[in-house]
Amino acid sequence: DYPLIQAKGVFEVLFDAQDVALHYAPDWHNLQGVGGEVRFFSTSMDININQGHINDSILQNAIVSIDSFSQSDFIDVTGDVKSSLAHAVLFLTESPSKGLVTDIDEVIDIEGSTDVHIDLKVPLGEQALKANITAKIKDARATILPMDLLISDITADFLFTENGVYSQQINATSLGSPIVGELSTNEQAISAKVSGKMAIAQLAKQFPNPMWAYAQGSSDYQAKLEFPNNGPQLCTIELDSNLIGTAIQFSPISKPEAQNHPISIKLGLTPSSINAFKIVYENPVALQNRVDINLKKIAPHWQGLIHTPMASGSIFIPIAFNKDSEISLSLKELDLSAIKKINLGSNDGAALVVKNLPSIKLSSQELYWNHVNLGKLELQTQPTDQGLSITQCDISSLNNKLSLTGFWQQQNQQNFSSISGNLLSDDFGTFLKKTRLSNDIDDTTADLQFVLNWPATPYEISKAILSGSIDAHLAYGRILGVDPGLGRVLGALDIWKIGDRLRFDFSDITDSGLSFSETTGHFTINQGTANTKDLMINAMPAKIYISGSTNLLTEEIDLRATV
Repeated sequence: DYPLIQAKGVFEVLFDAQDVALHYAPDWHNLQGVGGEVRFFSTSMDININQGHINDSILQNAIVSIDSFSQSDFIDVTGDVKSSLAHAVLFLTESPSKGLVTDIDEVIDIEGSTDVHIDLKVPLGEQALKANITAKIKDARATILPMDLLISDITADFLFTENGVYSQQINATSLGSPIVGELSTNEQAISAKVSGKMAIAQLAKQFPNPMWAYAQGSSDYQAKLEFPNNGPQLCTIELDSNLIGTAIQFSPISKPEAQNHPISIKLGLTPSSINAFKIVYENPVALQNRVDINLKKIAPHWQGLIHTPMASGSIFIPIAFNKDSEISLSLKELDLSAIKKINLGSNDGAALVVKNLPSIKLSSQELYWNHVNLGKLELQTQPTDQGLSITQCDISSLNNKLSLTGFWQQQNQQNFSSISGNLLSDDFGTFLKKTRLSNDIDDTTADLQFVLNWPATPYEISKAILSGSIDAHLAYGRILGVDPGLGRVLGALDIWKIGDRLRFDFSDITDSGLSFSETTGHFTINQGTANTKDLMINAMPAKIYISGSTNLLTEEIDLRATV
C-alpha cells in the first residue's frame, strides 16, 4: 500500500530535474531535455515543466499530473509548444493521431510556424485516449503537391481531438484571390470546404494549356478537399461552379459571360500525381452539348469513358505520352467539324512535333462532318522519323467506301500532308449533296482514284493550296442545273443546247439535266487549279469531250468542249 494513505501524516517528495527524457504516453514522442519541478504528494503526482523540446519544437511550459494513483483513470498532460508547421505535423504523424494527418502530409506540404496548446488525457487502464490539441496558424503556406498549387496567407485555428481535426474558419489566398474554408471530420473522411473566385487568367498561368485562350473572365466556385478513410484515392478534390462571369468561345460549348452553365470537376490524388479525373459540364441552352469525361489512371494508360459534342466512347491514353506508346479510341461517334477550332500547339506555344506523338488506333461507329454521318471509321497512324504515317483510314457506309493512306511530314518547321486512295460509291449524287460538295450530280455510281497533297497540316487542307491528281469514273447518272464549281460547267453542257454552250452562252439551264451512261476523266490539280485534257461524258445522244481548267477557289473556268 502507498505510504500514509490511512494513517495520519503527509507523504511528499519534491525535487528539481534537468535534461530528463519524459515518456508520458505510449506511441507519443518523448519529451526531451526536460527541466522542471517534480512533486509527489500523497497519491498524486505533478510535474511542472519549464523547458524542453519535442524533436525541434520548443516546449514553453507543460504540466504532467495524476490526481490519484489509486483512483485516477488518466494522466493529464497540458502544455504550450512553439513549432514550425512541418515539425508539428511530424509530431502528429508519429502519434496515435497519425491516421488524421498522415494522408494530409503526403499530399500537402506546409510551411510556417504555429503555437500549439496540448491537452491530453492518457489512459491508465483500458479507456481510450482523449485529446484536445489546438494550433494557431498565421500567414502560413501550403502546396497541394500533385497539382503544384500554392495556398498562401493561411490564418486559422485548428482543433485536433481523438475523433478528428476541425477548424471553423480558414482564411487564405489561392490563384490570386482570397478563399474562405472550414475543416471537419466524420466517420468517412476528413473534409475541407472552400469557397472563392477563380480567374481564367490565373488558371492559365497555373495550369498552362492552349484551351484557356477560348475563355475569359472569373467565376465563384465551391471546392471540397476530402481525405477518405477508405477508397482508391488518398485524397479527392471536387470543384463546382456555375461559371457566371466567365465567357467561353469554343463551339459547341460556347457561353456568354452572364449565362449559368454548371461545371463539376473531381480529381483523385496520390502523393505524386492525379490518378482520377471527372468533369461534367452542363449546357442548359443546348442539352446535346453536354460534356461528361470520366478517366482513371490504370497503368500504363489513362482510361475511361467520354461524352462530348465531338466524341463519345471509351478511350485509352498512354501515361507515357511518346512515340513508343499508343492511343486507343473505341468510339460510338466522332464529329470532326470542330477540329479546326482546336489549337494543337504545345502548352508553351511551340509547334506540335508529330514524330513524338504516340501511334493512334481509332474506331468509330459513326463519323460526322458538317452534321452528315459518313459511316464507320477505322484509322491507324504510326510515328516516323519525319512525322506521322497514316497506315489505314477506312470510312464505310451502306453506299460508300473511302480507303486511303498518307503521311504528315515536318521539316524545318514546315508541314506537308499527302493522301492517296480511292472512293467507291453506289449513289455518288446523294453523297455530294449530303457533304455539301455539289448539287449538280444526281444518281450515278462512282470510282475515284486520287493522290492529293498540300503544304500544311492535315486539318488545314483548303482548295487554294491543294495539288495532286484524280481519276474519275462515273456511270448512269445526270448532270443537273448550274451551281458553282466544276458542276456548273458540266451542268451547262446540255446536249440540246450545245451550240449555245460552244458560243459561251450560259444564260439558261436545263430542266431535266443531262443524262449520261458513263463519265471518265483524269484531273491534275496544282495549287487549287484543276486541269483536264480528257474528260469524256457519254450522254445518251452523243459523246462530249472537255479540256481546260477550273480555279477551285474562285470558280473561274476556261474549258473547251467537243461533241
